Amino acid sequence: MFKRYSSSTKVILFYLSILIGLSSCNVSSSSDEPKLTPEDAVNSLADLSPTEGAQFFVDNREQYPFLDTLYVENIVPIIGQCSFDTIKAVKEKVEKTPADEALTPYYKDTKNDYLAKLKQEIKENAISHKKAFVNFIIPAMQVEIDSLLEKDMGEVMNKYAGGIMNWRKIKFFFGTGSDSFERIWNENIDNDKYTECVAKYIDTYLDSLAVQRNTYYNDIIGKGDFKSESRISQATMDLLLAKKCVREVKKFTEKEKEEMTTSILKDWVVPTILGACSGGVGTAVAWAYDAGNLLYDVKVTLDDIKSQKLDSDEVVKYACMENIGFQIRQAYLKYYTERVFKNIDENSDKLYKSISENL
Repeated sequence: MFKRYSSSTKVILFYLSILIGLSSCNVSSSSDEPKLTPEDAVNSLADLSPTEGAQFFVDNREQYPFLDTLYVENIVPIIGQCSFDTIKAVKEKVEKTPADEALTPYYKDTKNDYLAKLKQEIKENAISHKKAFVNFIIPAMQVEIDSLLEKDMGEVMNKYAGGIMNWRKIKFFFGTGSDSFERIWNENIDNDKYTECVAKYIDTYLDSLAVQRNTYYNDIIGKGDFKSESRISQATMDLLLAKKCVREVKKFTEKEKEEMTTSILKDWVVPTILGACSGGVGTAVAWAYDAGNLLYDVKVTLDDIKSQKLDSDEVVKYACMENIGFQIRQAYLKYYTERVFKNIDENSDKLYKSISENL
């Protein structure tokens, strides 16, 4: 909605009406009294908004030719002090009249100022959009990524060393180690799933920005649509099993051998279990016995694990989770953030250009 004339403007129009009224006293009254006098016109314009006044001028100028001079000489300078939006709206109303040409200098001056302010506003909006991506979208994305990692690494550890009563740890006696872990890793860490998770958040955010820009465009131009480019180039993640994780797996495997040996020698040394260990396993059992005796005497490994907040399974699990998270943060989120920022900047430039061309 456009504002009506200010009080100071009304005062100017009031005195203008007095002057016009005095000058009209010299006009002969012998002829039929006109339906609209200059004084009546000024009084009417004073009570109307700029756009309503412009419509009044257009509707009556053919019947009352004096309105062209009155409006151009007395009203246009007042309109010229209004905002660009008001001048633009009035200029559209008085198109193809002398008032249209008279308003052009005011229109051009205020348009340049208006566009400069718009450019700054669009720039500030872009900065806010970038901050929102970093402060809200990325943290929300990381929460879901952590949830996926927790689930996937839990499955990896279960298949590597889990099962009922952790029966899979028995395989450690047969040399199952980091090679087996790497195979299980590759089977359960789905790169596409993490790529899709990140893309989902980015696409949703960029779509929301596209809606905001279109609304902004329509508020200013009043017609048509502004179409943003709301997609960026995607990079499929390739989450690798880092050497750090392999080292933790090797330490975990050796530690679990020692713990299991201690547990077997202490609690499970019965004929049925020993009877099951035959052939090539005998050497491993003999080694386990020696290692077990040493552990009973020193208790370093057992005590260390018991005194820690995380057991060895969790140490491996969270070491791998942290490594994957590091890869995602440093490589992929950094890549995506740069692409999102570039998308925001390009769409902001495009928005300003489209507004300036259609204003």
